[in-house]
Amino acid sequence: MEQWFEQVWYCAPQSSAPRQPGLILSAGIHGDETRPVVLLRQLQQQLASGQLQPARPLLLLYGNPRAMARHQRMITENLNRLFTSPSSASADGQRARVLMDACERLGRLGPVAAHFDLHSTIKPSLIERFALCPVSPVSPESPPPCHYHWAAPLSRAGFGAWVQQTRRAATFSQFTRDALNCDSFTLECGSHASKPDRENRLQPLARWLHDLISGAAALPAQPMPVTPPWQRFRVTEEILRRSDDFQFLIDEQEPNFSAHPPGTPLYRDLDGVVKAAGQRHTLFLNSQVAPGQRAGLLLESLQ
Repeated sequence: MEQWFEQVWYCAPQSSAPRQPGLILSAGIHGDETRPVVLLRQLQQQLASGQLQPARPLLLLYGNPRAMARHQRMITENLNRLFTSPSSASADGQRARVLMDACERLGRLGPVAAHFDLHSTIKPSLIERFALCPVSPVSPESPPPCHYHWAAPLSRAGFGAWVQQTRRAATFSQFTRDALNCDSFTLECGSHASKPDRENRLQPLARWLHDLISGAAALPAQPMPVTPPWQRFRVTEEILRRSDDFQFLIDEQEPNFSAHPPGTPLYRDLDGVVKAAGQRHTLFLNSQVAPGQRAGLLLESLQ
């Protein structure tokens, strides 16, 4: 195991193993999301002890060490909005640059199959664990076909839904999707407000990642049937806070994926009251962001 940068580790496969596409695993982009960090640490310990032997090039990244040490979401800026060029001059922006450099360095060694950026949500969700798929360079509203190959493995790993982004954002998973042309996902692994006894629910994910690293689980080559209750959603609107007068007209503390019928007044801002254009599900509602920042997402079900 080789340390490339602070809290960035590269694991080379066994020299006798056939060349396999690389894998990137990250956690701690937000420093208070501790359970994904614990999961990644466990995998790292297994690698360091030799208990887990990588069958493919592997990059392990802990996103925001300073915020992790303080058990807070961020230092000054939301790191998951800074994966862009040119980088922000802030300490958070420079950290994003380090993480981008590490991923590009792995890409120079050979093809990268996938990046899984592990997170946990601030508040509970009606669908406890879900995957967000970044925008495809081909069509903003449709993932490339290969992304669908991951639906069945993700379902078996404990994820209940897929959310297709429709606008490019400066997130870590969007960066790796664009820069490395790999399958990339933000994996929301539950709420960090949930009870500790729910930690065992991450064991299917831990086993799957272990098997991906070791080669016991193959990379998906084609779409496979997905066992219900797997659900698919598409982002229809990004809620931007445009002024200090922004106000949600629905309960901001409602769980993620809460449904609202057409015509429901959702929020008020400079242009007055915005109502649901159709049946809409809410995600990541948070009015405590600066003007110009995203205050939430509205989704439509693709069932």
